Parts: sequence; structure tokens; C-alpha cells
Amino acid sequence: MAREMPWYDQFIRFGQVVLHEADPPHVDIEWWQERWRENGFGGVALSAGGVLAFYPTEVPFHRRSRWLGERDVFGEMVEAAKKQDLVVLARIDPSLGHEDLYYAHADWFMVDHKGSPRGDNGLYYTCINSPYYREYLPAIVREIAEKYPVDGFLGHNWQGHREICYCTYCEKRYAREAEMRLPPPISASAKAEEERAHRGWQRWRREVDEELWSFLDRVTKEARANTLWVGDTTQGRVASLAEFVVGQHEGGHGGNPLWTAGLVSRKARGVAGRGKAAYVTIDAGSGAAGAISPATIPVTLAEILAHGAWPWTSIAAVPRDRRVLKEMAPALAWQSQQQQLLGGRMPGATVGVVYADTDDTSAYSGFDSHVMGACLALLRARIPFDLVELERIQAGALQDYQVIVLPNISELADSHCQQIRSAVSSGRSLVATFETSRRDTSGEYRTDFGLGDVFGVSATGHAPLGSLENAQYQIGGDHPIVQPFADTIVLPAAARLSLVQPLTRTETPLVLVPPAPAEPAEFALAELPQISRPVIFAREQEQSRIVYFPGDIDHAIWQQNEMDLAGLLASAVRWAHGSELPVTVEGPGLVDIGVHILGNMLQVHLVNLTSADAWRGTVEEVVTVGAQELRVVLQPGNAVQEAQLLVSGASAEYSVSDNVLRVTIPQLGTHELVTVRFVAESG
Repeated sequence: MAREMPWYDQFIRFGQVVLHEADPPHVDIEWWQERWRENGFGGVALSAGGVLAFYPTEVPFHRRSRWLGERDVFGEMVEAAKKQDLVVLARIDPSLGHEDLYYAHADWFMVDHKGSPRGDNGLYYTCINSPYYREYLPAIVREIAEKYPVDGFLGHNWQGHREICYCTYCEKRYAREAEMRLPPPISASAKAEEERAHRGWQRWRREVDEELWSFLDRVTKEARANTLWVGDTTQGRVASLAEFVVGQHEGGHGGNPLWTAGLVSRKARGVAGRGKAAYVTIDAGSGAAGAISPATIPVTLAEILAHGAWPWTSIAAVPRDRRVLKEMAPALAWQSQQQQLLGGRMPGATVGVVYADTDDTSAYSGFDSHVMGACLALLRARIPFDLVELERIQAGALQDYQVIVLPNISELADSHCQQIRSAVSSGRSLVATFETSRRDTSGEYRTDFGLGDVFGVSATGHAPLGSLENAQYQIGGDHPIVQPFADTIVLPAAARLSLVQPLTRTETPLVLVPPAPAEPAEFALAELPQISRPVIFAREQEQSRIVYFPGDIDHAIWQQNEMDLAGLLASAVRWAHGSELPVTVEGPGLVDIGVHILGNMLQVHLVNLTSADAWRGTVEEVVTVGAQELRVVLQPGNAVQEAQLLVSGASAEYSVSDNVLRVTIPQLGTHELVTVRFVAESG
């Protein structure tokens, strides 16, 4: 059946089949055809080549699987997929090469500052500036495009490895484009000059990534008409070059909390913008680590779907653990049934959390501890939010939100500051923490905050105060931000504090109580000082509300699990919002909320994260929780036509009073989707 538009302009549900070297004799093509059909896939990504070929390649040194024999397992799977009219992507991993290729072309591979090759497990890391990417990889792409009716190429690890390579190609290109030598490896006690040099290399590397993406996409299109180069595109400006966005969820084996799948989905959806599809890949048992726990699969799929992206499942071609497939099938079948409702929806959150892309491989799914802390605070408070990549604010993305959250976005360009200032001037509200705007994009301290006029404060010193061990925050006054803490006068303090003074009249309902000795108890907090430093600055500016926390409370939320500070940050966001949040959900449990709009329909996803293992990334079970109440503030002129619970299929009991719709969800298992259709009020 011919498609009326290019496949990449449609919302297609993808599955990925990953071949291991020993798999070819054991791949059951008919079994996979059944799985593709029952899961409602519209496209598949199939292992083809790169580090290992699963077809009879003729490219020199393109090593075939030792178990391939006379079989063309990739070709057989392509043929089977095409019989079902599926979009087919050839999966290529260009980031590694075997020793035969290394010994033939040692200059194609990365070297460290001592000139030694980089590698792992008997394989060598390829260099993105070498002829490997510019000549050898295009030869593989052209061969596959000529042999098979593929629709595109999925570049797994297409950006290679992100350490500094000191090969001749990198040295010459960096000298030519950056006009300096490659920086030495960064030390544990790096000084400012060393850090600046590495920031310069990171900026250059991102520019190389953009150029490489354009090159590979051009090679792909030249090799076969209407094909695309596809890969992880959530970092940097590559997303603007891609026809659709693919993010990678690395959780599932204990490294990241359960809800990071939702963060990656928000990230992919955010950088995709309007009109582009966004996908998030999840490893459902394709690698040596084995399958993630069966109970983790449905909640991970729900988290991705709830925040605007489509799940892209990755499974071993010869599954060793089929429990995951059994858990996955019902969720994927449901998504297939609801595809018309889930495609083309627009984000409906009114809070946007800004983050800066990082190359720090220790960061959680690409987010630092400040962003993770802010997201955790909002998630626990059930405040729907989106993620906004810093560079996208130049495109006016901030105008989509009533409240903008800046969790220690310390490095801001003057242009960033102006965009944020303009958003506040147009009525948007702001919640910011710690050293936001204190540095420029080179990492140097400004003489003052770039947004000091917006925060209503001025810096009184460069270095923050800390570590404030055994310090506390003392509540003073009855400002709405601190009203949730009516039964206490003290809260835990964050470890660090920016030194500031007010520029204008602001309310300061919370002050720092300096550190006191923990022992002996008789002398702890023996005498409270008469004058302490404010740790909240809250003010109103025409239609906007601005809250600035000089402490790194978001970092404390994440690192120390300071739930009082999480409640404080959430309370600040609610106050900054001004009017009541348009969508709220009350009830027991840890529940993530995703809000979308499709025409005259409001869609509210509830994802149940209640589990003893929620902080570990893979769970034994998700605990069913009791009744939830959804509240929706009705817009003028709207009447409720119907409300439905599309996952459980239970009847939706709802009522409307005082211009508020209330929908009761009797109980919440893993996931529920509440849809509300509106019609114009008559008369």
C-alpha cells in the first residue's frame, strides 16, 4: 500500500532488532513477523553492519559475523519486513573497529595524549575526523543501499566516543578551525584556564557533530532516494537538522531512577519542537546486560508516551528472556489502538524547566543534579512540566509557559539573559536558583548576575558561601510560599549560598540560621542571631512573579533527598504561577503527570511510579494505589462533552462545579489516560 507522504513525516511506531554475532543460525524470521504484527509496528531497525556485518559484504575489512555462513540474515529480515509494508532502517555502529581493520588503517582510530590507541574488549574506537567516517562508512552505506530496499540508516553511537582524540586528523582540524592546540586531558584539580580550554574543545566538538550529521545524511540520500540518516539527536543543534528526533534512555539496570524515561521523553519532545516526531529508545534486552525486569517495561513505556515521545524498543534477535516480550505486548497493543489519539498532540504543561546540554558522562541522562532536583520536586508535587533546552529559548520557546524554572543555569550568554528578561516583561513568571546567570558562556564570573535586575538582587562576592553543615533556614512571616510549613519555623539548609543583597523591595520570608555545633546537643541553636541572610527573594512585577533562591536547594533535593526543600521549590512554582494550575491530580502515591492537547480534547496521563525500587531504575513491582481526583479549570466558553479512562476502560465519573471539572479515577495501576472532550457552550 503506497504511502501518501514521506514515511518520516508520519508518526510511526518503531521496534529494533539487535543481532549478536552468534545469532544468525538461530534467527526465526516468521516468529519476528508475528511479533511485528501483534505489536503494531510501522517500522523496524535491523542490525546490518559497521563493527560487524550480518550480510555478505564485499567492503574490505568489513568483518562478517563468523556464524553468518551462507545466510544473509539481514537481507531475510528486510524482505520479511517489506512484506508487511514496514519502514526499514539499517542499523550501523560506526564507533568501533576490530583489530584487522586497525592494523590495516591505524590512523583511522582514536589515540590518547600519549599516542596509544583507545579501545575496549579487543575493539578500537574510530575517529570521527578520520577517513573511516569520511570514506569507509560511506562505502558501507552505499553497499547496503544498493543491495536492499532500506528506507534509512540508524547510526548507533554515530557520534563516536566523546573523549579528546589526539590523532593527526584531529590535531590538524582543531588547529585550523579553533586556531589552537588540543587541550591536554583535564585533571581532577583543573584550574580555570584548563577548564576554559576544555569548554572550547566541547564547543568545537559539537560543531563537528553538526557537520558530520549533515555529511552522513547527504551520503545516505545520495546512496538511495528518500532515505535518511537517523540517530540520537537530542544533544546540541543536530535536532534542527534531523527530520525527527531520537533520544536514548539509558536507565533500566539501576543507574537512573524510574522516572528518567519521562525526562528523556520530555527532552526529545522539546528539541523536536512542533511538527516533528520524537522517539525514545529503550533497551528491552538487546545487550549483554540482559533484559530489564518485566515490571519495569510497562511503566517505562508509559513514561515515554506520557511526555510526548514514542517508545522505540530494542530487543535481541534471539531473545534469551521472553518475559519482557510478554509484559511489553499488551502496552504496545494498547498504544497501537490509540495511535490516532496519541499522534499530533501538543504539550499542555504551563511550567517549563530550562536545562543546558552537558557532555558530562556522569550526568543523569544528560541532566546535572540541579535539574534533577528541580524535576524531582515538581514530579513529587504532581506539577506538570516540560523541559526546555537552553538554546531553544532563542526561538521563543519560553512564551509557551506561564512559569519558567532556571535550576542553577549558571552560564548564560547575554542573548539568553535578554530572552528571559523579555519573557518576564511579557508576563511570564520566573523561579531561579543559586548562581543562575552568574557566569558567561566561557565559565567566567560576571561582575554581577546577568539577570540581577530581574531577580532584584546584586552579587556581593564571587565565590558562594559553603559548606553550610548544620545550618538551617528560619521561616519568618506568612508569605504564601512558606504557608505549607505552618507547623515548623525551621527547614534544612542547602549546602551553598550565593552572596547577594536586594536591589529593590522584595519579600524575604526565609533566612539562613548560621551553622551551629551538632554536639553537644545543649549548645545546638542555643541563640538565634538577630540578623541573618535572606534565602528567598520573592516579588511581583506587573503581571509577573519572580522568586530567586540564592541557595543551591535543587542540588540538595537531589543529593540529600531534602523533601522539605522539594516542597519549598514546588510551593514557589505554584505561587509564581499566580492563577490555579489548570490541571491538578490529588491522591496517594508517587504519580507523574503528563498533559497534552489534541484539537478539542485534553489528554492527561497518570503514570504510577509507586515502588520500593523507584530510585533504582528497575523495579520488582509497581504498587497499585487508590483513588485519584483530576481537577481541570475550564476555559471560558467550554463545556464538557465527555470524559473517558482509556487504559482501564472503567467508566469515568465526573462533575462540574464552580467552573472546575472533577474526574475520579477509582484506582491507578501502572498507567491511566484520561481524555476530556470539550464543546462550545450553547447560548
